[in-house]
Amino acid sequence: MISRMNTHSPLAIAFLLLTVVLPTAAYSDEMHACDPGLKPTKDGFGYRLRTIRCEGRYVFQDVASTTLTLASFVATFPESMPDDVLSIAWTPPPSGAKQVHLRARDLRRNRYYRMDAEVPADNALFAWPTDVLNGLAMSAQEIGIVGWTPYALGSKSHLVYLPLRVAPAAAPIKGYRLVIIPGRRLAQVYLSLAPVGEDGEDGEFLLDGQAVGRYNTDVPIDLSLPELPGAGLYHLEVGAELESGLTPLNIYFYHPG
Repeated sequence: MISRMNTHSPLAIAFLLLTVVLPTAAYSDEMHACDPGLKPTKDGFGYRLRTIRCEGRYVFQDVASTTLTLASFVATFPESMPDDVLSIAWTPPPSGAKQVHLRARDLRRNRYYRMDAEVPADNALFAWPTDVLNGLAMSAQEIGIVGWTPYALGSKSHLVYLPLRVAPAAAPIKGYRLVIIPGRRLAQVYLSLAPVGEDGEDGEFLLDGQAVGRYNTDVPIDLSLPELPGAGLYHLEVGAELESGLTPLNIYFYHPG
């Protein structure tokens, strides 16, 4: 764990490990990852099954928000929305990944849109039709997307993110671009980054408690990671300084090199 991230801070550190259990069946019509907790809007763009993905708008439900939400993690992304499809590609970890869950959302405040899909990890490509996106007049800059898979690290299973390559894309992003949505006003955000060994333990820090700024509630935090030294698994900890302490978001991800 990157528990050393802010040893220089007087604030206590509480750790939140994000884990998820996804189905491991072969790809079928049942692998659409529709969220039963989302209530679709009653228009033609309501969240529902659309061929091989669930997509659309949903009705806001007043529930307690998490402190930090990873809304986008990409290596490339288009500058404008194509008329037909977005091609989403990824590189799965060397072994153990069975399927990838893709999730897109509207980055604008008070806009309730989602896309969910599950595909076999070794497919490494998903053709996402843009009919709903274009019907809602959403621009490329308003969309965040992530992809993840459950993966064994040492004796534990973690949710591991796969930086996505979305095409047609502009010039490749230098490093990786992340967008994080805070559920509360943040006095300060800190970053720590380290490679992860085969035993699941963190190695030498590449970033160690680097302060990146203050942010308001629901205002996207746009972060860029530095170029990484080599292929493998990495652990990024995003620390959010609140009045009650420091609550980190732990993000494990695979860098294909």
